[in-house]
Amino acid sequence: IMAILLVNRFGTPGYEVWYYLAGIGLISAINQGFLVPKFWTKYFSNKQLFYIIHIAIIPLFLGMALAPNLWMFLAAWFAVVPFANLAMTVYNSEIIQHSHKTEVWEVSGLMWSIGSLTMFVWPLIGSYALLKEMNVFYVTVGIAVLSFISILYYIRVINSIELWTTNASS
Repeated sequence: IMAILLVNRFGTPGYEVWYYLAGIGLISAINQGFLVPKFWTKYFSNKQLFYIIHIAIIPLFLGMALAPNLWMFLAAWFAVVPFANLAMTVYNSEIIQHSHKTEVWEVSGLMWSIGSLTMFVWPLIGSYALLKEMNVFYVTVGIAVLSFISILYYIRVINSIELWTTNASS
């Protein structure tokens, strides 16, 4: 979707798009291979990271959606990547920690399945919005609202699991 968006919205030549995607891959590798183990998980708890990620990522996505030029868009996109990578790590860690030991593999498989499904569904929605030339602002607001609802649901589920495990161990 990002390649299509770069070409359609900013008129970026195809060969440049691949440089940007390579940059994203490099940022992801540095973040996952170095920053996650040596900085993020060393100095912050999962709960703190959850809030850091969402306080950072939502305005960055809005910045991407509303960026008036390519450089502002790329700056927001490159800034989103470490937080998006970190989000996967934090969510997986939290869910696994709250899973029963006999169900860890099933839960892990379910998380990968949901992740694969979202990698399929969101590009379809995004490409449809691009194809129909939908107003970026309205699409962004819709996605932001869905994201906010998802965050509230996640917090509710985690709090329910914590309450359940506390009561079960008492």
